[in-house]
Amino acid sequence: MGELNIMINLEEANISHLKKKFDNYDIAIISASRDNYSNEEKRKKNTELKNDLMNSPYEVITTVGGYVEDGKDVNERSFFVVNYSNYDENKTKAFEDFMFNLCAKYNQDSIFIKTNNFSAGIYDSNRKPKNFGAGDEINKNNLQVKSDLPFYTRINGTKFTFESTKSKFRQLVENILADFGYYL
Repeated sequence: MGELNIMINLEEANISHLKKKFDNYDIAIISASRDNYSNEEKRKKNTELKNDLMNSPYEVITTVGGYVEDGKDVNERSFFVVNYSNYDENKTKAFEDFMFNLCAKYNQDSIFIKTNNFSAGIYDSNRKPKNFGAGDEINKNNLQVKSDLPFYTRINGTKFTFESTKSKFRQLVENILADFGYYL
């Protein structure tokens, strides 16, 4: 017993709260919505997902996710999930298994996950980095309050995303190569 099972509402969380969790613990972001679902189906699936999460030993923070699907902007209820036992390899593995199983169960293209075994990024239910046409969406170790990217999470009206952390030298090299039509 003694496992953590908390649901935090949008009003109770803020970006610095999430940043501390992102920096220090295993985390995942997941939704049960699909663009082709009716509003009623979306509510039903999100309620089922919320129940699955609430019956887990993890902290759950309700957020709103945004992305582009089939050329349309889509906003959906999503959940920021925190595993406080990330220094125990067995509990980290259990967290990963749980999250990837939920990704498959709710027919999601991907989830965002960061653990000791998975670099922060977007992965499909087979645990493979997801490619959305701009390269694999991994090594997203920098939480940024920014709303001009195709994927974001919103909490308390503030949009944020996870970006790759690049050294100034790597960015300089990428910029020079891009001038000649080459991309890393």
